[in-house]
Amino acid sequence: MHPPVTVLAMARTGHKKAPRKNPPANEGRKYRLYLTDDVDVVMTSWGHTRRAIYNLALEQRKVAWSYGRKTLRADAQSRDLTEARAEIDWIGDFPAQAGQQVLRQLDAAYDNWWNPAHPASAPAFEKRSGTLRFSLPGQALELRRLNRKWGEVRPPKLGWQRLSMSRPLGGTICNATFTKKAGVWHVSFGVAATREAAPPDGKPGCGVDFGVACSAYLSTEDEPRLMRASLTVHEKQRLLGLERCKARQVTYAKKHNHGRSSTTFQASVDVSSTTSAPGTALCTYP
Repeated sequence: MHPPVTVLAMARTGHKKAPRKNPPANEGRKYRLYLTDDVDVVMTSWGHTRRAIYNLALEQRKVAWSYGRKTLRADAQSRDLTEARAEIDWIGDFPAQAGQQVLRQLDAAYDNWWNPAHPASAPAFEKRSGTLRFSLPGQALELRRLNRKWGEVRPPKLGWQRLSMSRPLGGTICNATFTKKAGVWHVSFGVAATREAAPPDGKPGCGVDFGVACSAYLSTEDEPRLMRASLTVHEKQRLLGLERCKARQVTYAKKHNHGRSSTTFQASVDVSSTTSAPGTALCTYP
């Protein structure tokens, strides 16, 4: 009986990874995409295509091991993927670089499973109800900044797409992953950021404890370091109004509702407490 998935190629054993030409990504950047309806439909179909390729590649590896005790890798399956792109239209519409990334991700899943020091389990098939996503290498797309708030990214076959530049990129793009959750698309860039080691100052080391009431407490100092004031005048006025509104609602709940309050009110209290806490905002110490 023939196997359900035809094994066209058998990988050689003793696989060695090719040397990396570009520096690896050491930081991540995530931005929200604002797509048209037509592009949204195309990228959604690409997400399902990526899942189908992943499941077929995984099934092919399982069949190769069950029938011939052979281990398939991405270099062998890439030839099968090239033949499938020429014969099947919906696979041919999927970017070739994204298809190669699927096979590399499957290689990484097997490497983690075979590593005794890694907690990963055996690779499993992906469900249709899972998160839609696909990945591209950094050289397969372009990114440009329009102004302080907006930018554009150009994936293959889609043209320039608008995104919100909520933070600077700060490095060279190594890879990009497009993800759809709750009907919204995001793109995550793996960035090789340049980091310069701080020169030694000749002082002894110390322990630092970060908290809420005290922003930072050093083991070599007797007094804590408090966060500098970061709210603007209008933000302080709005915070004061919210605290007064909170006090009125708490008083009303105690008198008329036996101290009980709604979930929305509890959420607003948590936000107000977090905003007014002195150690929750990001700050820089001298």
